[in-house]
Amino acid sequence: MQKTKIVKSKNITLGGEYPILVQTMLKRPFTSYKDEYLKSLLYCGCDILRFSIEGDYNKAQLSSFIKESPIPLVLDVKADKKQVFDALDANIDAIRINPGLLSHSLQKEIFVAAKEHNAIVRIGTNEGSINGRDALSLIKESINIAESVDFTNIVVSVKASSEKSTIALNECLSKETPYPIHLGLTEAGDAITSAVRTTSVLLPLLLKGVGNTIRYSMAGSEKAEVIAASEALSCIGKRIPNLHLIVCPSCARATYLTGDLLSKVEDELYEITYNNARYITVAIMGCPLNGVGEAKNADLGLFVSNDLIHITKGGEVIDKTSFSAFKTRFLKVLKHCS
Repeated sequence: MQKTKIVKSKNITLGGEYPILVQTMLKRPFTSYKDEYLKSLLYCGCDILRFSIEGDYNKAQLSSFIKESPIPLVLDVKADKKQVFDALDANIDAIRINPGLLSHSLQKEIFVAAKEHNAIVRIGTNEGSINGRDALSLIKESINIAESVDFTNIVVSVKASSEKSTIALNECLSKETPYPIHLGLTEAGDAITSAVRTTSVLLPLLLKGVGNTIRYSMAGSEKAEVIAASEALSCIGKRIPNLHLIVCPSCARATYLTGDLLSKVEDELYEITYNNARYITVAIMGCPLNGVGEAKNADLGLFVSNDLIHITKGGEVIDKTSFSAFKTRFLKVLKHCS
């Protein structure tokens, strides 16, 4: 596949040889989120954060949210141009439009304003909102409108609920347009079904060189979407994560569920490794049978034996701690290790 054009805003660069970026979308009104949670998405690997606005909103709150976000933002709009111009005035990085919902004249207004503010516009369609019209034709029609006002800071996307349709549509899109492509499978399901279905769509495309930004759409948390997308890119060599987790599934030999152990330190694991910008492998095992051997190549390991949590490094036990003191002791070792 040919490399796409390169598009840039204030904080986003896509296309060409640039890395594939991970994004998610806020599931509640933007005013519901605290800065700490947005930072946790950043630590997990989120590069772009999309959000929408339904109904009335406070312009000052919107401006503050855009200016203070630790992650570059994309506003997803329907047909409210006030939202677009308020967001652009606050220096948002990107706007996402669905050309099936906007008149040609309004699209032109948005492209002209985005050009003035050095913002990206994603032109995206999905099966649920094009009313039987051809998705690719809609996108190309919108591109023509943008190019008529000399606007080329464009990302395109076409999504469907069907895996086969999504693959076929994006293969056509990559051949017929020169712009970066955002990939995803709409209405993919809960975390498990989405992870399976979306991976089955994204990997064939990414391995062919199609796709510059991705999202795993889940009926779950934004954090789960980001982690799934980051792991998929890592598995095919398209991203080097700060954190690589090895977690055994647990069995009757384990005296403690490894998932429970992970949940106690997961947020801190991502934060510390992100801030130290160093690749680190952490192995969380359920029992001593595999706890040392399978974790010997990890930077740090954990296993439970005799009601004590054993912390290992290079396959050697370096500390033993109670459950109550585990988090403090482990994070101290992690900070020193990373």
